[in-house]
Amino acid sequence: HQGNYLLQDVSIGEKYSYPGLILTLHPGERLVRIENIYVNPQYYGRGLGTAFVRDVMDSARKEGYERVRVVADDTTNAVDYWKRVHGFNVVDVLQPLVLEKRI
Repeated sequence: HQGNYLLQDVSIGEKYSYPGLILTLHPGERLVRIENIYVNPQYYGRGLGTAFVRDVMDSARKEGYERVRVVADDTTNAVDYWKRVHGFNVVDVLQPLVLEKRI
């Protein structure tokens, strides 16, 4: 269904937390947009955010979506992360923080 969804980070015990993000579905364009992904700092370095994003992309692909677009944070090395870890590319040189990947 088209629309915006907020997935809030939730603790699942003392050792883990589900990350949070804003997810926008555009079924007519077969596009999923991910913004503001968030992992609680106490869980950094455990691969939770990476696994979560991979699950979101796998679910989107199974639902017939063809592209995922992310908006990277300009205060971190997020652009490099999205390119290196998930294979995203900048799609518009005028918007270097917007990256996309075919899934």
